[in-house]
This record gives sequence, C-alpha cells and structure tokens, in this order.
Amino acid sequence: MLINFDCVRYTIKGEVNDPKEVDFKDGLTISDLIILSGGLTAYANPKDVRIFRNISTDGNKKITKEIILELDDNLIPNKNILLVADDIVTVNSSPFRRNNQF
Repeated sequence: MLINFDCVRYTIKGEVNDPKEVDFKDGLTISDLIILSGGLTAYANPKDVRIFRNISTDGNKKITKEIILELDDNLIPNKNILLVADDIVTVNSSPFRRNNQF
C-alpha cells in the first residue's frame, strides 16, 4: 500500500499559541510539535497532554486510542511516544483556570 505523504498531517489543538495542522515528518516529537505551534499558552496544563490515535485496522471503523502524557519544564514527556501520521495532540487547560467576571 502506498501512502501519499503530501496529505498526511499531525494536528495540535488546545492551549498552544498557534493551533494548527503540521505536515508529516518522520521522527517529529511531541516537544517539536509544541515548539512548531508557538509553545504553550499561560493557561496550558503540561500535566495533561493527550494524543488521540486512530488504531483501526479496518478502514470502515474508527477506533481511537487515547495516550495521556505529562511534560516537564523543558517540554520533555514522561513517556517515550513516537508520533504517527494523523495523530491529534491536545494540550488541556490548567484545572485552576477561571474566566474573569466583571
């Protein structure tokens, strides 16, 4: 099976400065993806980063695996996870974030 890598991407969402889709690059890490998206916002919770990965073997089914990571102060994850094509990475908000009310 041939894969057209021109349309394969990673997606990063949530509390990053520039949420986006990034073209597939073999060997790209979570840290690289966060840096490419402009880094974490002030509201990011580095202890709650999630990767959503399609693990279906049948093209008709959508089976998603959720991988939960924690980042240290240098954006290094606590698990050695390689990103694969079409991964969706979400950086969640701090649980202590409150919206201002005026």
